[in-house]
Amino acid sequence: MNPYQKIILNGVEVQKGVIDTHEKFRQLTEGVDLKGKSLIDIGCNLGEMCRLARKAGAGYVVGIDVSKEYVNTARKLNPDDHIGYGVCDGTMAKGEYDIAMASAMFHYVKDHDKFFNQMARICKTLIMDVWLSSMDSDEKPMFSLTDRELYIPNKTAFEREAFKRFGVVSLKRKALSPDGCD
Repeated sequence: MNPYQKIILNGVEVQKGVIDTHEKFRQLTEGVDLKGKSLIDIGCNLGEMCRLARKAGAGYVVGIDVSKEYVNTARKLNPDDHIGYGVCDGTMAKGEYDIAMASAMFHYVKDHDKFFNQMARICKTLIMDVWLSSMDSDEKPMFSLTDRELYIPNKTAFEREAFKRFGVVSLKRKALSPDGCD
């Protein structure tokens, strides 16, 4: 299992974790009607947000992750027939969805252009939570590579790239990278 993610099944916490997935899901989907919608969770980890999306009324949910171990565990933890799982990264995601959700995974993406282009092909709405660099200027590089090999975008460049593909960008909150890309 992933030691970072708190997992709650049937009201019982089965794994402690520093990430409260239920609260993060609530924040990401605040004001978004999931009822009857198709949704793909990019970087689904152990499938917790997939299950929460179904519980919130999503009609069909797909979760993908690059980790075969995570996907196999997600299948075991979430045997819902309306949740499909697969092993691949976001740049290779297939299908057509009302909503794509990419939570805490963008910093692992190496080809950001390909990722955004693929998301624009497969979904109408993209919901993301993204760590942002405090280097926020058009003159700074769009992405800073951290010591942990994570790619962190600056806010201005990120909004520009997202707007090119989706036309509307709403920011709910700004989060600075925990790696401090200054």
